This record gives sequence, C-alpha cells and structure tokens, in this order.
Amino acid sequence: MGSDLKFSYRAAGFAPNVEGPPHWRIKKHRGFIRVRFQGKKSFKFRAAGAQMGQSAHTYVDLVINGKRYWSGRYIDRRWQWYTIPKHLLSKGKNEVRVILNGPNPISIDQIRVTGSSRSQKAKGRKKGSSKKRG
Repeated sequence: MGSDLKFSYRAAGFAPNVEGPPHWRIKKHRGFIRVRFQGKKSFKFRAAGAQMGQSAHTYVDLVINGKRYWSGRYIDRRWQWYTIPKHLLSKGKNEVRVILNGPNPISIDQIRVTGSSRSQKAKGRKKGSSKKRG
C-alpha cells in the first residue's frame, strides 16, 4: 500500500503465512478494514472467503464515503480481485470500508489504490505542439 493511504481496522488482524499468503483477516461479525485516501483513483482488493467444506460462506458489506454499495456480497473461497467503480469515488477525500457481514472470516492480501483523475485526463496533444495550417 502507498504512503498516501490511511489504514485502520476493528476485529481484524494480520495472519502471516497461515492458510495461504500473508494477509489481513477480518475475524468477527461487523469487524472491518477501512482505507482512506485522497482523490478519484482505481481501488481494488484481493480477498478470499472462509472455506467451510467445499464452499465458502463469507459475506461482506462495502461502504464507500458513508454510502452502502454492497450488502451481503458473497466472497468466493478462492482468491479473487474485487474492484470499486471509479465513478463512486470523489475527487476529494475517500473512505472505503469492507465490513464482515456474518460469522465466517474474510482474508484480504492486497489492496491497490492507483492513479488519479488528473493523470487519467492528461491524454491528448503534448503541450506546445500545434497543427500546421496551410
């Protein structure tokens, strides 16, 4: 994670090399991992649900800037990437909270916040270039 991120959690902790790669694990119902960052950016995380027999029974809520985006979203037992649409983020301060919605834990091994609205818009002609008219 980059230095411009502010990271906090409740009822969660770090699990080095336990059941897969080192990862954060949200352990209890209503526990969460919260990431705060500045600017409209690409936000995604890689997560795996708890394995109970042959299936996973892990569900999460996702809150973006105080608004519920997912409610009871199923998280697969295999490591998967989950992406937050950029249009849901603001140009200013952002807060994304992954909240465990049930008793079975979720593991998150990567969170990526990249790019900015400014760098996304900086496409097109180079500064100082002009088209010859003739």
